[in-house]
Amino acid sequence: MDSIRLEECVNVQEKNQNRKSNNDALEHSYSQDSNCSFNSCTSRCAHSEEESEVSVNGNDPLLFAERCSAQEIDHFLSLGPCQPENGFIFPKESERSCSCTWFLKNLPDKSREKREWLTYSKTKNKLYCLLCSLFGTPQCHDLWSRNGFQDWKNGARDIQAHEISKEHRDSELCKLQWRQNTRIDISLTLQKSARIVENRSVMNVMIDCVLYLASEMMALRGHDAKDGKFYNLFRMLAKYSVSASNYLTTLSNRQFKPDPQFFKSS
Repeated sequence: MDSIRLEECVNVQEKNQNRKSNNDALEHSYSQDSNCSFNSCTSRCAHSEEESEVSVNGNDPLLFAERCSAQEIDHFLSLGPCQPENGFIFPKESERSCSCTWFLKNLPDKSREKREWLTYSKTKNKLYCLLCSLFGTPQCHDLWSRNGFQDWKNGARDIQAHEISKEHRDSELCKLQWRQNTRIDISLTLQKSARIVENRSVMNVMIDCVLYLASEMMALRGHDAKDGKFYNLFRMLAKYSVSASNYLTTLSNRQFKPDPQFFKSS
């Protein structure tokens, strides 16, 4: 009986030792797996940090991704557009090149305003719209948001045409919403109210012109749409009204349609 009990005790001790060794092996393998997973996670985080640093380095439009993160959008907006100074020599394409004067907008009162949306890529030698690249809708033209503009022959004309386009105005509205973090319905209402105030200011100048010419019994219209005492008087008074000056700028960017010929010779 004693020998049987002794054998049972030995078997129990061997089983306990085996369990202990198995537990040590499991703990060792778990620690290795944890270290490996921690190291891989650390390397991925470091790699992602390096990629984010590269993606927000500089304000060249070539760095704009298809979908920028919120941090990248704030970064590009804080840097502003890439506009070389007057001493910069633009590369030529077909004997033509970009001009520094395109970054400034000429107003009717002979003053100049900087185009904060127009940006230049030194790597691609192309012009881009900063707002359409960051906030452009699906209807936005890829020429100014992704592909880049390089038609230097018609640069001044196409820049003015894009500046008054609906797609560009929508991008400006998106930028305003991004900066103020406001509701879209409230921002649209405020924009509509501002447009009404501006239109009323333009109408007040027009009414003053009509009242003066009527009191002097003068004709309002000339031989064409850009001639006549009314147009010349309105253009003179626009020097003292910002709304009227902006209205003349919008008219100058549009193509004047020919007058309808009511009396055609048969």
